[in-house]
Amino acid sequence: MIRAIVAASLGLAAALGLTLAIVPAASGAPSNTYTVTRTVGPYRGDAKLGEAGSVPDGEAVTIGCRTDRYPFGDNILEGTATINRKTTYGTTSREVLTLNVIGTGYDSDTGRLYWGAYVNATGRKGWNSVTLTITCYRG
Repeated sequence: MIRAIVAASLGLAAALGLTLAIVPAASGAPSNTYTVTRTVGPYRGDAKLGEAGSVPDGEAVTIGCRTDRYPFGDNILEGTATINRKTTYGTTSREVLTLNVIGTGYDSDTGRLYWGAYVNATGRKGWNSVTLTITCYRG
């Protein structure tokens, strides 16, 4: 019964193009997970497209795990995107950005898995940056 459920789940995941990461139970063995962090920006909340500090137009900011494993690299277990109100431009400002999280996807141009979010400006004055953090699994 359990084998049938696992086989059906794996078949459905393959049909949908999804990647399943199976993490072994903790038994004192070394961890096969690691964290990757990337900070992008700073972006200006009132910048028009093409002006200094404008957010990427139509392109999500992304992050990925190590890609040296065949065929797609390590698996992405979870991710977060956080708006940083204090930037390299000095004082802390209110949040002048919003995020639309994509989650995990596959980029057919580069052949890699990614985790990402779209960054949007609110039109309010101030500077924010965005930090993406993912937990990866060495399979």
